[in-house]
Amino acid sequence: MDDPLYLPITDQQEVQTLFDELPLAGDPDDFIQFVLGFPRHYLVKTPRVDIVKHFLLAKSRGDQPFASSLYRHEEAWKLCLVTQDRDQLFCRIAGTLSCTGMDIRSAEAFANANAVVLDTFEFTDPSSVFASSRRQQDFQHLLEKVLAGQQQLEELFESRAAQVCILDDRPPRIRMDNNQHPDATYLSIDFPDHFGHLYLTSRCISEQGGSIEMAYVHISGPRIHDEYYLTCNGQKLALPQQEKLHQALAQVMRPYLKQQAVGL
Repeated sequence: MDDPLYLPITDQQEVQTLFDELPLAGDPDDFIQFVLGFPRHYLVKTPRVDIVKHFLLAKSRGDQPFASSLYRHEEAWKLCLVTQDRDQLFCRIAGTLSCTGMDIRSAEAFANANAVVLDTFEFTDPSSVFASSRRQQDFQHLLEKVLAGQQQLEELFESRAAQVCILDDRPPRIRMDNNQHPDATYLSIDFPDHFGHLYLTSRCISEQGGSIEMAYVHISGPRIHDEYYLTCNGQKLALPQQEKLHQALAQVMRPYLKQQAVGL
């Protein structure tokens, strides 16, 4: 059964009404084009002040390939990035954060009707890397290089994952369903938290030919709950593709059933 929260926003008048409620001036058309196509979850769950921030960030992009913002949010940090859709975008951002020593607590990713992607990550900085504004700038420069394909993550990731310890040995719960969304395959993953989980799983999805249309990630205590909406060549994943992806994800997670990166 389709979940209406994850269906795209298509009513321009609804978006116009929202624009009229926000502290924004000027032609509402840019705002309408920004919001149309986002999942309804965005309007229902996102604080209005954050919607304004996201729109202004998108406006600031201009002709640049992407625009990003990095700022403190209560006891954590938030990274927001707006760009045109590109290959392995979600996993490259997740990998860069992990390789920099950040502990990702939640993430969301989706695109509008014009294939403009909004990715948001909330994370903690256990080693106080971002205590220095210079280190914050260094991170954003590294992220730019990774997104541009000028910096590969594999070597950085492997050096971060060199130390391990015993972890919960409960197997992952992986579920796929073609009935929750009219245009995409729903994938959920529940697994113990470990270093680089988002990077490894989202990279696996891409390597298996899947495109992440939406991603919602929540980490509570020692467990991770991921929800993805996937397509392959614009279509839902057929059953053989789902089985192959399921096997690949289980293989990626197998080394972490009793081991977890520590001391990073």
